[in-house]
Amino acid sequence: MTEKELMAIVCSAMYAAGAEPGTRPTFFGCTTGGDYKMVNGLAKNYTLAEGDLVMIDGGAIFEGYATDYIRQAAVGRATQEQLDYYAIALEANMAAIAAIKPGVTGADVYEAGMAVFKSQNVFEYNQLTIVGHGVGMDVHEVPWLGERATVYTSGTVLEPGMVLCIEPVFAGYNDPDWTKGIWIQEDKVLVGESGPEILTADISKELWIQGS
Repeated sequence: MTEKELMAIVCSAMYAAGAEPGTRPTFFGCTTGGDYKMVNGLAKNYTLAEGDLVMIDGGAIFEGYATDYIRQAAVGRATQEQLDYYAIALEANMAAIAAIKPGVTGADVYEAGMAVFKSQNVFEYNQLTIVGHGVGMDVHEVPWLGERATVYTSGTVLEPGMVLCIEPVFAGYNDPDWTKGIWIQEDKVLVGESGPEILTADISKELWIQGS
């Protein structure tokens, strides 16, 4: 199938489950082997092939509020290297989420995710100066949870009731010949009184491998 055919299935299920057309822009993207360098890539006529990684990014509007999450799949197979990279991206995602609680700053959350990339010797593959962002009436809202003294909202202090999307990015945009994939797990997280509450917890974070 093509990326567009895949997204037609996903979107049909989303609206059947109660999603609503919104008056504000939302985003729902698909990145596959057709272009691993496109983080926010819209679905194209590219035909999926065995060995492709598939990344679904974005989500629905419901009662005026946007969602934003990422889950990934592999078509037919995944190499051990890809599985290892996926595990590192997942570890960074969970470390950043675990750092969320009232009183910490956006920079604290960023540094928790980056500590994993550094410990695994893959920090060069970190592609952004943020690990996440706010979400609400729009898909991308402040605060940007980013590098201390670099990202202008990095000093924002988290408060109960804030809703954030956590998505450390692991890819090879700086390599013009990069074909290995892009790895991101993104979750929508509520800042609770005592810590994080993952709102996307019902969606499995395993790499789904077609045919397995």
